[in-house]
Amino acid sequence: MRLYGDTFDYQRFANVSTPTDCLAVDVPTCRYRTIGVSRWAGAEAQTSWDWLSNGMFVTLVGVDGRLRFVSAANDVLNAATGQPAESTAGFLKEHDEILGAYVQQTWQPAKWFSANVGGRLDFDERFGQKFSPRAAISTQAWRGATLKAIYSEAFRAPSWQESAVSGYRQLRANDLKPETVRSTEAVLDQSLGSHHLLVSVFRSWWADIVEAHILTHDEVSLAQQRGDLDIVTGNHTTTQYRNVSSIDNYGFNAGYDGSLDDGHFHYAANVTGAIARRREPGAPDERLTVAPQFFGNVRLSYQLPGNLPNVAVATHYLAKRPSDRAFAFSTPVFAPAALELRATLSGPIPIVAGLSYRASMNYAFSSQGAYVIGPAQGINVTEGAGGRYDEITGGPELVPVDRFRIMTGLQYDFGGTR
Repeated sequence: MRLYGDTFDYQRFANVSTPTDCLAVDVPTCRYRTIGVSRWAGAEAQTSWDWLSNGMFVTLVGVDGRLRFVSAANDVLNAATGQPAESTAGFLKEHDEILGAYVQQTWQPAKWFSANVGGRLDFDERFGQKFSPRAAISTQAWRGATLKAIYSEAFRAPSWQESAVSGYRQLRANDLKPETVRSTEAVLDQSLGSHHLLVSVFRSWWADIVEAHILTHDEVSLAQQRGDLDIVTGNHTTTQYRNVSSIDNYGFNAGYDGSLDDGHFHYAANVTGAIARRREPGAPDERLTVAPQFFGNVRLSYQLPGNLPNVAVATHYLAKRPSDRAFAFSTPVFAPAALELRATLSGPIPIVAGLSYRASMNYAFSSQGAYVIGPAQGINVTEGAGGRYDEITGGPELVPVDRFRIMTGLQYDFGGTR
């Protein structure tokens, strides 16, 4: 039995003096106040039966129930007096209950074969019920080699923020559906003495991805005519959470690790190649932003004899990738390939039992990351300008990267004094 709970409070204040934001409330400076509160508590009970008392046929059953409460409000105040300048918008005060029940059956008739089948049924007060199955088999192909095949499904129900909040520059969502994902994976795991090889291929399908859709001028006008938006938005964007896209992702993982010289030298290398495409009705397929199609790392370490340090070197590589707002510009903006190198020395300090040190140096060869900063965010200035914002301001700027860092530290292990 597991009992759990959590609480979260959020407050945000912003003083604004621009006429487009304060003209409607007729005060020189208005103060926007956003308040959010959430509380939740739950209990999970789980049990299992080993039917043959030898681990061959085991059933696991569990149930997880949760109570949730959420409240939020947006207010506009007169900054000079602190009194309300406009009626509260986006008011939310709700509670709900969710319940999940799951079962898993494992079967291992021999050392060379095992199977795992399970499922989870979730009951959501707002979005109904959803069943998520999972299955996996594992078999020994040859000496030291294990083959695995895995299939699983999962879902995520939209949050209250996505499904129910409305107010300044956010239109309340309509008929949101939960996000779903289906995944398959095949794995080869090969042991070679003190060395280990792993290769896998995978594919995942995400559907009904929830995103903050930016409303067009016509959509904003219609919402205001219906009374769903009662504020002057000015040049600001207005959003509405919708199920707007799906993602198809496939690729491979590979890794090799091991040790030499009686365990003094350790090495490991991992690489992932993945192609992810975002699909939205009425729009061409796009690469998933920020996500590289190729990345990996290499780690090497050697333990020198006696109290001499452990010397380690690691490197991490990310291929060229679209920025977070890449396709908001007339020419998509990509972050350059990134390579980082880290060297570390660590070991005990002989004069004090239990005391050790660590010193490392990190260097990044790329000076830019994958996120757009600055005024050029890929939006249109005016319809009559004849160009996009990036063309007028000179183009976007990518976030700078901390290229060089040195770190030193001490650690004391009380067990070392014995």
